[in-house]
Amino acid sequence: MERTSPCFLREEEDNAPSIFTDLVEARVRPARQAVHVSCLLSINQEGSLMNHVLLLQPEHCIDCHSCQLACSLKHEGTYCPAKSRIEVLTSPLKFSVPLTCLQCEDPACAAVCVVNALKKNQETGIVDYDQDACIGCRMCVSACPFGNISYDRQAKA
Repeated sequence: MERTSPCFLREEEDNAPSIFTDLVEARVRPARQAVHVSCLLSINQEGSLMNHVLLLQPEHCIDCHSCQLACSLKHEGTYCPAKSRIEVLTSPLKFSVPLTCLQCEDPACAAVCVVNALKKNQETGIVDYDQDACIGCRMCVSACPFGNISYDRQAKA
């Protein structure tokens, strides 16, 4: 019986053909099966790329980090969990939980950002991040009530 991924990408149009299948095959501990994350991008009928929504299912998390790989590929163009917008926390009891931004109604991270590197998009409701504007002060890390913001020392953002 194959386990399903703790995260998957839902297409905005159901019948659009996938251009990536089995995009990420995570290397996991030998006792676990590989988890596949498919359908990162799809093409609609007019031939343009469609947007997707990443859905996390913490109850299915097996600590494989495939959600981080898919996220970093989509947003950064590279397989690098450190650049992912998802953090997987693992307890000493081997209980894992994927965390991501909860897109707060009134985001504390954006309120404390003195350079507006984090701001809520009024049209979409999404908290946007401008890495070029970020000065690395880490006030947003302290302000997030859920602890869902991490600091990348290499990128200094």
